[in-house]
Amino acid sequence: ILGLLAIPVFGVPFFASSRGGIITTLISIGIILYYYKKLKPVKLLITLVAILALVEFKGNLRIQHKNLDIEIENLGMVGSVLASGNGLDMVRTSGIIHKVPDRVDYQLGSTYTTLLTFAIPRAVWPDKPEVGLGPFVKSEIFDGRKVEKNGWPAGMIGEAYLNFGHIGLVVIMFLYGAFQRVVYNSFLPYLGKHLPITVMYSYLIYHFSLSVTNLNFAHGMSGLIVTAVPLLLFLLACRAFPKKMS
Repeated sequence: ILGLLAIPVFGVPFFASSRGGIITTLISIGIILYYYKKLKPVKLLITLVAILALVEFKGNLRIQHKNLDIEIENLGMVGSVLASGNGLDMVRTSGIIHKVPDRVDYQLGSTYTTLLTFAIPRAVWPDKPEVGLGPFVKSEIFDGRKVEKNGWPAGMIGEAYLNFGHIGLVVIMFLYGAFQRVVYNSFLPYLGKHLPITVMYSYLIYHFSLSVTNLNFAHGMSGLIVTAVPLLLFLLACRAFPKKMS
């Protein structure tokens, strides 16, 4: 009886606060099953609908559990993902394109260079540039209240324009697409044939695709690196990689 009572007591806070982790796990499982030919198109569609429903349910649960004093319009399952700003926010992107360079100068690639310094501790370099563009976009471009963390992420398209204008929209997105193709082709021979590599790919590809696109390149890639390095070291220590790859 005590065990059953503990489920809502401990489960609801965990479920409400771990939306990203749970959804990432579900997506990873779906990718693994797809490459092992265990997930047919109909089941894939059902899985995606279930994840959309979970996103909306967990978002509402999080608000109610934490007693957040905000009003949220009921956008429905699809709207909660595509129209809430928790993705590629086209409204914010168009705002950046409209206000740069009138309000803020072109950054000329400086936002990408923060990836080179993100691992330096602030105890060593207190004035280290922020890897995330959220606070800068909110305060400098949209005149929002200045914050130290979070803010309004630029997104990959907005960041490309913020740095190089219209030419950045073409060149940066082309380079990122080419980069994705190299990564995919490198993993493809092992997907569905080598379980450790398939599991690693399925988990990291979520960060590589969605986080980088939704945030800004350096912010998303830094999170990917922090996740990937311990995982790679663990698999190497376990000798889980084929000889060709390791």
